Amino acid sequence: MACRLLDDGNDDAHTGLAPHGAPSKPWSAWWTSTPMGGELEVGVAHDVLAERLHRRAVADGAIAFGRTALTFEPVVPDPNPVATLDWPELQQESEPKLTVRFLTPTTLRRGKHTSPWVDPASLLSSLTARWSAVAPPDTTIPNPTQIERASLRVSRVKGETRVITLANQRVVPGFIGEVTYRGDDTAVFARFTTLLRMAEFLGAGARTEYGFGRVRLAASDPKRRGRAQHTTA
Repeated sequence: MACRLLDDGNDDAHTGLAPHGAPSKPWSAWWTSTPMGGELEVGVAHDVLAERLHRRAVADGAIAFGRTALTFEPVVPDPNPVATLDWPELQQESEPKLTVRFLTPTTLRRGKHTSPWVDPASLLSSLTARWSAVAPPDTTIPNPTQIERASLRVSRVKGETRVITLANQRVVPGFIGEVTYRGDDTAVFARFTTLLRMAEFLGAGARTEYGFGRVRLAASDPKRRGRAQHTTA
């Protein structure tokens, strides 16, 4: 899997950055088929992981991604960064309305189960936990209160549930489509928007390292420098 390219190993000094089996990964991976093969897009939370990805992709030449073996074309010397953004730049003012496109099945954990319902309260809690696990320590976001969670709501949904059977035969439902979110508290909604901007790079919900949870914000235009970044191979 893509974890071979990104999880901690013995080939650099940055242990503890991406432990194998960690509940919150500082990276996500999405595969898109093309007529010539396909494109593996990887989002990473730190520059070190981008360097690790580049180095290992060139050295390995191929990886297993689920049931598919991917071979990198030798004519491509390095994976190609397509968007980067500084962590502080994710925190910007926003209107209390936002449309999110869920491009691959997105699923949220509910205890031992998963759900395709991408309700804003659950997303707020899930993405806050992800931020706390992978963001630099000087960019903290507080855990939401019940009142803050209740201030968010859905105003429009257009999409469907896709049921995915994993290689281990586990069945996972996920949502694909568009959801428009609104908020009654401007500060809480700005925080929610910041977390969703992070999700453009690292995914939303569970199993993002397996291709779930790829999202884009409507009219999103990420700047081209910084630390959180998309890379394609």
